Amino acid sequence: MLLLDEWKARQHSLVSVDVTRAVAQVEAKYAAEKKEARIAQLAEANARQTRRLWSVAAGAALLVLLLGLSAWQYGIIRRTNRRLRTTNRTISEQRQRLEDQAARLTVLMQELHHRVKNNLAIVSGLLRLQANRLPDPDAAQAVRAGQQRVEAMSLIHQRLYQTDNVGRVDVRVYIHDLVDNLRTAYGYAPDALTASIDVQHPALALDQAVPLGLLLNELLTNAFKYAFADVARPALRIYFGPAAEGGTVLEVHDNGPGLPPLAAVNGRAFGHRLVASLAEQLGGQLEQFNRGGAFYRLHLPAPATAPVRPAAVPAA
Repeated sequence: MLLLDEWKARQHSLVSVDVTRAVAQVEAKYAAEKKEARIAQLAEANARQTRRLWSVAAGAALLVLLLGLSAWQYGIIRRTNRRLRTTNRTISEQRQRLEDQAARLTVLMQELHHRVKNNLAIVSGLLRLQANRLPDPDAAQAVRAGQQRVEAMSLIHQRLYQTDNVGRVDVRVYIHDLVDNLRTAYGYAPDALTASIDVQHPALALDQAVPLGLLLNELLTNAFKYAFADVARPALRIYFGPAAEGGTVLEVHDNGPGLPPLAAVNGRAFGHRLVASLAEQLGGQLEQFNRGGAFYRLHLPAPATAPVRPAAVPAA
C-alpha cells in the first residue's frame, strides 16, 4: 500500500513537471510570438517613420528648389524691369523729340504756306493792276481770269496755314470761301445768290486740293460769267461726296440757260481745255450736259484721298 502511494505521488509529480514544462513552453512560445509581433510592429512603424522622413526631406528639397527658382526668376524679372524702364524712358524721350520736331515742322509748313499765299497774293495784285491798265477788253478779261486762278490757289494755302493739319485742306470751308470770293468779284450781293453746298469729304490731300480747286474755280467762274446774266434769281448747287456707283463725285449745277453749242465756246477754249486737263490729272471722268441749266459732273473712281497723276497744263 505504501508502495502504491509512493508510486502515485511520483506519477503525480512527473505529470506536474510535464504540465509545468508544457505551460512554460507555451508561455515561452506565446512570449516569443508576442515579441516577434511587437518587433514587426516596431519595424513597420520605423518604416513608416522613415518614409515620412524621406517625404519631408523630399518636400524640403523641392521647397528649396522652388525658392531658388523663384529667386532666380525674381532676379530675371528685376533685370527685365530695369531694361524695360530704360527702354520706356528712351522711347518717351524719342517720342517727345518726334513730337517737338513735328510741332516745329508744322510751324515751318504753316509759315511756308503763309509765304506762298502772300506771294500768290502779290502775283494776283500785279495781275489785277495789269488788267486795269490794258486797253483791250478781251486781254484784260484774260488777265483777270488768270488772276482768279491765282486767288483760287492762294485760298488753298491760306486754309493750310490757318490749321494745324498742314497736309490736308478743309474742302468745305474752301468751297464756301471760293464761292464768296467769286460772288464778290462779279458784283453779286450776299442775298442775290442762292448757293447750296453739300460737302461730305471735308478733308482733301494737298496734291488733290490744288487741281480740284482750280477745276472748281473754272466751273464756278463760267457760271458767274455766263449763266447768271439773264437770271432773276441765280442759284448754284455744289455737291462733293460719295457717288452712288462708288468713288467720289463733284457736281456743279446752275440755273442758267445751259451749255451753249460747241461752236460758241471757242472764246473759252483755254478754260475748257484746262478743265479737261485737270480732270485727267485727278484721274476722273468729266461729264457736262444741260439739266435745267449747266450741269457738270466729275467722277473720281478712287477715294478722294488717293494720289493724283501729274498732267501738263494746256497752252493758251
